[in-house]
Amino acid sequence: MPEKNFVTLTDTDGGTAVVAPELGGWLLRYARPMPQQGLVDALHFSQPGLERYPREMYAGIPVLFPLVSNNRVGDKEHHYEWNGQVFEMPQHGFARRSKWAVH
Repeated sequence: MPEKNFVTLTDTDGGTAVVAPELGGWLLRYARPMPQQGLVDALHFSQPGLERYPREMYAGIPVLFPLVSNNRVGDKEHHYEWNGQVFEMPQHGFARRSKWAVH
C-alpha cells in the first residue's frame, strides 16, 4: 500500500488508523494492540479493493454521505427530489468520491 497519500493516526494506547483523504476520507485500516496478540486489525483491508476505487469499496469504512443506499425518483435510479426539483445522486452519495484535504 503506497503510504505517501495516506494519513496514519496513532492514539496513546497504540491504536492505529490509516485514512486516505484523496479517496473520500476512506478509513482503510484500524488496528488495536491486544494482549498476547500484538497489533490486531479490526477492519477488513483489501489491496485489490483499494486498487479498484471508486468502482468498488468493499473494505474499510468509506464515508457514505448524505445517504447509504440507492435513491430513486419515479423510474430514475440514482436521483432524489428536493423542493420539487429532481437531482442526480450517485449510490451512497458524493462524499466517498470527493478528494479531501488535511489542513
